[in-house]
Amino acid sequence: MDDLLPESEPRSGRPLSVDQQVVVAEVVAQAADAGLPLPDALLAAADDMPSARTAAALRQLAGQLQQGRSLDEWCQDRRTTLSSYVAGLIRAGQRSGDLAATLMEWIDCRQAVRQTWRSIVAAMLYPALLLVLLIVLIGCLDYLLVGPMLAMFDDFEFELPAVTKSLVWLHRDLFPWLPLGGLSLVIGLLLYRWLAGAARWRRTLTALPLLGMLWYWTGVMELSRLLAVLLRRQLPLPEALLLAADGVQDANMREIGQRLAAGVERGAALSDLIDATYRLPASLVPLVRWGERTGQLAEAFQLAGQMYEGRSRMRAELLAALLPPLVFVVLATVIPLFLLGLYAPMMSMMQWLM
Repeated sequence: MDDLLPESEPRSGRPLSVDQQVVVAEVVAQAADAGLPLPDALLAAADDMPSARTAAALRQLAGQLQQGRSLDEWCQDRRTTLSSYVAGLIRAGQRSGDLAATLMEWIDCRQAVRQTWRSIVAAMLYPALLLVLLIVLIGCLDYLLVGPMLAMFDDFEFELPAVTKSLVWLHRDLFPWLPLGGLSLVIGLLLYRWLAGAARWRRTLTALPLLGMLWYWTGVMELSRLLAVLLRRQLPLPEALLLAADGVQDANMREIGQRLAAGVERGAALSDLIDATYRLPASLVPLVRWGERTGQLAEAFQLAGQMYEGRSRMRAELLAALLPPLVFVVLATVIPLFLLGLYAPMMSMMQWLM
């Protein structure tokens, strides 16, 4: 199984996107499960593909198979557009004799990750739209009302209420600097992303309130499930860790997987390595130790993946339940205060004139 390791040199072809690789894997799995000739199944599927690049990849694979090359040889070719993880997964499935089940397990894992992210987007979309509308509304009120009314108040030269003074500060001292401040923040974040690298940037995102842990659990879930798929195919642990690291989308988990693979290669126990790092949850350690003790490491990671998937979904549901009321509280607080700041001086002026 040593030749299932990811190649030391990068592949020369630009890999397909994850979604496109899922489509290719699904076609190969369905053909293998139905016992169909793989070249014919690939060509038939390519004719119905909406993506030209996916169709080209299917036709390329079909052409290679028709020329006498095996699927295993095509996966080892550095010009293939599959990632090292998917290529290694196909080869491991072929050699274990359950190619269709292997690929379908990976597809199920990708669908679970996608569903989690859909839950995240669904939880964030409505509150985000409300916040954008609030910002636009405040900007319009400031431009259309605050400026002219403050000029009128200045002409009368009387003491403004405290709530109106806060509007004066917002209009004259804060709002003019917001575009520059926002641009500086974006440039600073981009610079930090470039200097820190993808893994450290991802770790920074996990520190965000509410959303950070959701991203974190999703990354741990994906790494665990990818490892489970590979270990069930009897791959040695270092190779499985390297391939799983290549297949995970989270850059932080990718770096962790590579470090764990190096540690296991040196002879350390995986559970001890996980216990020694702060970048993986402590709740993973007992599961891995149980898997090492009983020889069921694949089952341990499968259970871990299910556990962290459940945590991700619970956090997404919590966000969906909490964020809309919080945004409504902000709306119900900010807008009345804004309007009070505008009209309180007018009431004082009416009383002064009377």
